[in-house]
Amino acid sequence: MKYADQMGLFNVAESMKRFARNPNDDAKFWQPAPLLAKLVAEGKTFN
Repeated sequence: MKYADQMGLFNVAESMKRFARNPNDDAKFWQPAPLLAKLVAEGKTFN
């Protein structure tokens, strides 16, 4: 979570969405958790 805060939650969520678009990967695995999506939408961090 510290790494995610340092990189920015928005950036982490966007990377996860990009990984989910890979046709050779499991898209459901890369869906952001509800808490992560909520924090990104509100512009907040884990800290």
